[in-house]
Amino acid sequence: MLRSNYSNSDSNHLARASKRNSRFKSRSLASMLPSFILSGVFIGLMTALMRLMWFGVEGHFFSTWIENWLTLWPIAFPIMYLLYSPLQRLAARISPPPQSMI
Repeated sequence: MLRSNYSNSDSNHLARASKRNSRFKSRSLASMLPSFILSGVFIGLMTALMRLMWFGVEGHFFSTWIENWLTLWPIAFPIMYLLYSPLQRLAARISPPPQSMI
């Protein structure tokens, strides 16, 4: 029989601490890292995919793809950084609560 390592009061304490920490967004560079990486990878893949769909592989594929990527990434990163926490809270609200293993 599996039992949870956390009691009900422990989980309430963790939820309150998480909520308290989400109000005060860290200003450290480490807090920006997930948004920085995710936006870079996502914009890189999407610009390459759209470039392939529209024009195919031409002689200037790489140079135009890099130009498009470097143009869009500075736009996408701040948007992703600002929306990261609200979207995490929204996902937590709409996802089912974890079931305890009894």
